[in-house]
Amino acid sequence: MVNKNTVCFLFSGIITISLILPFPLYSANRFNPAFLSDSPEAVTDLSYFEAGNSIKPGDYPLDIIFNNEYLRNENIHFISHNKNVIPCLNKVFLQSLGINTKLITNFDVKSEKECIDISDSIPDTSVNYDIEKQALKIQVPQAALDLQARGYIPPEKWDNGITAGLLNYSFSGANNWGNSHNNSYYLNLRSGINIGAWRLRDYSTWNSSNGKNQWDHINTYLQRNIVSLRSQLKVGDSYTSSTLFDSINFRGISLESDDTMLPDSQRGFAPVVRGIASGNAKVVIRQNGYVIYQTFVSPGAFEIRDLYPTSNSGDLYVSVEENDGSKHDYIVPYSAVPILQREGQKKFVIQAGEVRQDNQNKKPRFIQGHLIYGLPYDSTLYGGALITSDYQSYALGVGQNMGTLGAFSTDITFAHSQLPDNSTSEGYSLRFLYAKSLNQFGTNFQLLGYRYSTSGFYTLDETLNTRMSGYLNENNQEVPSRYFNLNNRKKGSLQVNLSQQLSDYGSIFMTTNWQNYWETNEKNVLFQAGYNGNVKGLSYNIIYGYNRMMNSGERDQTLSLGISIPLQLLMPSSYQSTNSAYLTYNYSHNDNGYSAHNTGVAGTLFEDNTLNYSVQQGYSNQGGSYTGNAALGYQSRYGNLNVGYNYNKEIQQLNYSIAGGVLLHSEGLTLSQPLSSNAILVDARKTANVPIDNATGIYTDWRGFAVIPYATAYRQNKVALDTTSLPDNVEIEQNIQQVIPTQGAVIKVNFDAKTGYRLLLTLKQQGRPLPFGAIATDKQNHLSGIVGDDGLLYLSGVPRSGVLDIRWGNNTSEYCKINYKLPENQQDEPFVKMTQECQ
Repeated sequence: MVNKNTVCFLFSGIITISLILPFPLYSANRFNPAFLSDSPEAVTDLSYFEAGNSIKPGDYPLDIIFNNEYLRNENIHFISHNKNVIPCLNKVFLQSLGINTKLITNFDVKSEKECIDISDSIPDTSVNYDIEKQALKIQVPQAALDLQARGYIPPEKWDNGITAGLLNYSFSGANNWGNSHNNSYYLNLRSGINIGAWRLRDYSTWNSSNGKNQWDHINTYLQRNIVSLRSQLKVGDSYTSSTLFDSINFRGISLESDDTMLPDSQRGFAPVVRGIASGNAKVVIRQNGYVIYQTFVSPGAFEIRDLYPTSNSGDLYVSVEENDGSKHDYIVPYSAVPILQREGQKKFVIQAGEVRQDNQNKKPRFIQGHLIYGLPYDSTLYGGALITSDYQSYALGVGQNMGTLGAFSTDITFAHSQLPDNSTSEGYSLRFLYAKSLNQFGTNFQLLGYRYSTSGFYTLDETLNTRMSGYLNENNQEVPSRYFNLNNRKKGSLQVNLSQQLSDYGSIFMTTNWQNYWETNEKNVLFQAGYNGNVKGLSYNIIYGYNRMMNSGERDQTLSLGISIPLQLLMPSSYQSTNSAYLTYNYSHNDNGYSAHNTGVAGTLFEDNTLNYSVQQGYSNQGGSYTGNAALGYQSRYGNLNVGYNYNKEIQQLNYSIAGGVLLHSEGLTLSQPLSSNAILVDARKTANVPIDNATGIYTDWRGFAVIPYATAYRQNKVALDTTSLPDNVEIEQNIQQVIPTQGAVIKVNFDAKTGYRLLLTLKQQGRPLPFGAIATDKQNHLSGIVGDDGLLYLSGVPRSGVLDIRWGNNTSEYCKINYKLPENQQDEPFVKMTQECQ
């Protein structure tokens, strides 16, 4: 073990140097080296630092602290300038901080790489190097900032990533026995290839039920960013923009603005799907005829927040399939919030191709486009067109920010349609959108959409149904169809979301979706309202749901109550655990008189909370049926595993799922958790089984590779290893790195892990310790250190043998070197201690 006095000498030397070096040394007030030693020859030549320098010229990885806020870690080049050493800050670097470089006049504007001293041009500006924290601290007054560029990251720093192959997979299955022997399986495959800025993606699904198999190829497309236009180019299968017109599936080309490239932009959203399960149930979500999501839920209220829709809008058809065979369906529509843009900012879409809707025989070619432009006084003007040979539609609208009164947009759409019976029709559709947040009251109100359409208005999707009822064919016979009834055209629709925070007493929410049709009194209605509360960790909720579908006419009302109690509340105050555990209770009741009670326990296990579990027992009043379920989920570095068992009086079911990603790169193949749009490949060879900071269940594999399956495009993403888990003989110099991926990129981050020994070396020359402050370097192995008191030198990552060059002045007599070899009897010790004579 290391001697306590040795460690004290080591750190006292380091602290002494850190205290001395930052202060300017003037000839009139010169520090006397005799304070370090009685012999001047035992102290290194400090004349270089007498000019006030605290660092030598070169490149150094430093934390950038701008106006007291940490921004990133970056290599900074230091140069000699007028006998001083200063950081070289060029125009691109300053612009990345949001500094208005037009105020800087003392540099050649033609040179982007010229070093700039901003303190000469901008008053009250300072640039300081903090040797102790290894940070560059920059202070710039607010008046010198380009406010529009706050948070701006120059495209030169965007990383298109490495060449890689990707596969995202999700497989789930359920096996029933008892009164039902139905087996069902679902496979979701998303694959792709990245080459430079290009991304090739493919999406396919497979369904199997009772031996009937069905493969669905949903889309294939090629995509890349167009930096100069701040947009995305996509060629292949896609969906048209739903900003002004209903989204349709097509094959062709698309050029669309990408707001994520802009500073502080807001990304699009996917809706939260809420519902209530009476018992153990399977939830299936379909969009455009395809199953896009499937999961198993426990009794009570549920929320699905990780939905990955196949398009940026469109109705979601939700089916809750209970174990007893009952099923209830409802629709979750969603729309964009009011269309507003900042002054001078624009968004555009240009799309052309061939319609490829699944339920139509006609596949006409079309062109669609729209432009949204921000005007002065917080107003926005927008318009667009959608044109095919048999259908033309034009839209025009305006949006306005009314300050404390909220924001709205309204537009009118005209459509000229040629119907399947060759008749023509014309009509209008008026839409009004409104949103208002009362933050001071915790209220968020959105009239997500009110639309009124005249009887002659049709969407393109409706006119493409070549098999529809409501008209006569050439034989004077009405043509039936399961796809669309010509007489049931949308008339009015209303979507309302309301949420209210009740201070410490929880929150309430209400969601309403209402749609009526021409030529019928039937309507679709979905209403959900609920209350959520929390007291000292104890959470509870009560939710009411009402659903009515036009086609079936069935009405479904459900009431649910849920309570969750942390077990830690029932434990002694001294009890501490990193795992969570909860007692749960759920009650549900519907208008058919069915009531169910479920109680259980759920929580997480393992130090990193990668294993979750739940056990529940239930009872229903109809038939005196008992139900139960148990589930386990494990989040590993190679993927996510889930298995569950549930039963009732009639059937038993085993359900299971596995989801993960496969990344193929130049160094081989690495398995991961499910991949999102962006991913980060960590290359930290020689560091097996080391966890990644702030990434649950992600560790380096046996080769030292790991995949962080999520990253934010066009934003800084911090990547770090948990160095406390590194072996004693492994060290990483720069453990925190920042990456800025483009959309769809896979970024490779290299951590240079030095495998070696920790060495405490006492250096002597002619029997006397080497001078305090001497610099020791091993150029071959990139090692360096400073000699402390009594000739003591500490180095990490040291190989078993090597050569050290040691210098404490500019004269040839102030230099020596040693050839060292670590003794075999100490190679298993945390520190190797040696004494060497310097030659």
